[in-house]
Amino acid sequence: MLPAEGDKDLVLEETPDVTFADIGGLDSEIGRIRDAVQLPFQHRALFERYDLKPPKGVLLYGPPGNGKTMIAKAVANALCEGGDDTNGDGSISPAETRVKGVFLSVKGPELLNKYVGESERLIRLIFQRARERAADGNPVVVFIDEMDSLLRTRGSGVSSDVETRSCPVLSELDGVESLDNVMVIGASNRVDMIDPAVLRPGRLDVKIRVGRPKANQAIAIVDHYLTDDLPLEDGVDAHALSAVLVHDIYGASERRHLCDVQEENGQWHALFLADVVSGAMLKNIVDRAKTRAVKESIETGSDVALTVPLLAAAVEDEYRETRDSMADVDPEQWSRINGMDRSAASAPPNSSSSRSTT
Repeated sequence: MLPAEGDKDLVLEETPDVTFADIGGLDSEIGRIRDAVQLPFQHRALFERYDLKPPKGVLLYGPPGNGKTMIAKAVANALCEGGDDTNGDGSISPAETRVKGVFLSVKGPELLNKYVGESERLIRLIFQRARERAADGNPVVVFIDEMDSLLRTRGSGVSSDVETRSCPVLSELDGVESLDNVMVIGASNRVDMIDPAVLRPGRLDVKIRVGRPKANQAIAIVDHYLTDDLPLEDGVDAHALSAVLVHDIYGASERRHLCDVQEENGQWHALFLADVVSGAMLKNIVDRAKTRAVKESIETGSDVALTVPLLAAAVEDEYRETRDSMADVDPEQWSRINGMDRSAASAPPNSSSSRSTT
């Protein structure tokens, strides 16, 4: 007989080192999640005065690589450290309003178990642990990454029993036993696969889309990785380099054509690098430029400055890899996972463009 698996290997109780100051280009999303997670615990009396219950859950959804998990970690850091401010404006919270919370990180796929009833038992164990940690009045955040793997739509026929595994979570969110001081934060790249019963108000009350960055948001993201303490060419500051890099991506789309996509109505649209940019891609481009600078520094024996041509070469490398990788993927699955709004794509290409359904 196999020993029963406990929740200690599935739940990581930690204080992440990511803060809201480490996240660029997501001010609106950060403001919304502060309102949902921090305000109810920092202003309990006001919430009671207005007979307002804190939300039971928050869903962060959108294409991969745009900061959903970073936001959750920053929330955990703020709660576990006792909160850093009240209004998100940098002002320090009064000591009496600060709370010290607990962050329980759960990876959805790790809860899936081939034995009947085992996944459901582990889900109940995790929420039992959350209740125990919340008994002293401090907030507990249960973060479920890749939530679509655990809470898939029932009756979808994707597998034999995965559709039933959302039931224990539903019963925990609004069951007989209350979840006082416990909040669930979920993250998903495939919100279309999550059971609608989980998404209704009263369960995951707040839904925040973390989308692809616009040009001004991209500059704020790159500013985190291109800083003035790096070796830069004379007379150029880091912010100026960030603006040039972003313009190379967003302002030269005709030179960054990836492929053409066909919509259901039969119309074709060109897809450019700017249409698939993510925060992770921007970081990777900067890392490419830094790697080139390091290699050249080794060869020359002195620090090589980060320059506009070096950044342009990094953008070109990223573009080529992205274009080549998209040529070998299923177009429908790729567009769903990456949250592409194909109706917002660029204008249809001219007749000389090569067409594919990627």
